[in-house]
Amino acid sequence: MPNPVFLPAYAVGNAVQNAHYNSRRKRVKTYVTTNFETLRRDIQNGSGPALLESYALARVPNAKHADLSAILARDPNLSNDPEALTVSLMVHGN
Repeated sequence: MPNPVFLPAYAVGNAVQNAHYNSRRKRVKTYVTTNFETLRRDIQNGSGPALLESYALARVPNAKHADLSAILARDPNLSNDPEALTVSLMVHGN
């Protein structure tokens, strides 16, 4: 258990982290929704500019791009639903 004196600081830090995450998630979701058909084509092709941009927005490390592209291509549920695709991107991002 942390020192109770530091709990307010932890709460503020956590609130700031949540705000940053929520802001990034909103940007990713907006991009995915707006470019969904192009993203689906990029996923089918294994890569493409829209997919790379979604990786950048979600901060998916370059080292994970190939694995995530393979996962997205194998699981049609992830590439048929903008929300599922958004979640996948955010889970693999930093």
